[in-house]
Amino acid sequence: MFAHRYVLTIMMLVLLTPSCNKESESSAGLLPFFSDSDFTPVWIDPKHPVDKALHQVRGLSFANQHDEIIDDSVVRGKIFVAGFFDLDCKTFCLVINKNLQKVQSAFAEDSDILILSHSIGRYSNTETLALHARKFKAIEGKWHFLQGSKARMNTITKTAYLADERMLLIEQPHREQHPEKVLLIDPAGHIRGVYSGTIAGDVQRIIEDIYILKKEYGNVN
Repeated sequence: MFAHRYVLTIMMLVLLTPSCNKESESSAGLLPFFSDSDFTPVWIDPKHPVDKALHQVRGLSFANQHDEIIDDSVVRGKIFVAGFFDLDCKTFCLVINKNLQKVQSAFAEDSDILILSHSIGRYSNTETLALHARKFKAIEGKWHFLQGSKARMNTITKTAYLADERMLLIEQPHREQHPEKVLLIDPAGHIRGVYSGTIAGDVQRIIEDIYILKKEYGNVN
């Protein structure tokens, strides 16, 4: 009886294995899409066209550390990483920007990869923003530190990046809150990755996922 059950178990595994492998192969090397504020991942078969109803990051228009306007036309057709920081934050924001330095280093020579760091705290002048950018050795034209009115920045983080306070901020034991999320945007403006900018493993995953997007869009150096 035991031998009979063993044989049946082996046969079941043999029958199920091809379908499992096929499913894993179909999802391997693909990044999900995120189109709601809960950041629920949605995988789409690459053989089918992307649904036009999927959310796209639009409406960007902020001044950077060189007093240049960075808007939708600058990021169109580019892969970019969107981060958030507060100039008054002396802890997690510094960790996030140091981690984004690693992303910049990985793609320093790749003009198709950009980093956008949005100042979500008090409004700052260009000189202060430029000092902040130099602190993290931001490459001109690649890593943009952006500023705008607090109301405008709050609107864009919610409407363009779908990031409400629950997703954007991390609360410390001493009750202060700081920006924590980092997003990956593809050349069509779709959100394709959501990460913690304070976790080294997530930062490495950003780099790996950028390579996946480059392959998906046929742009591999």
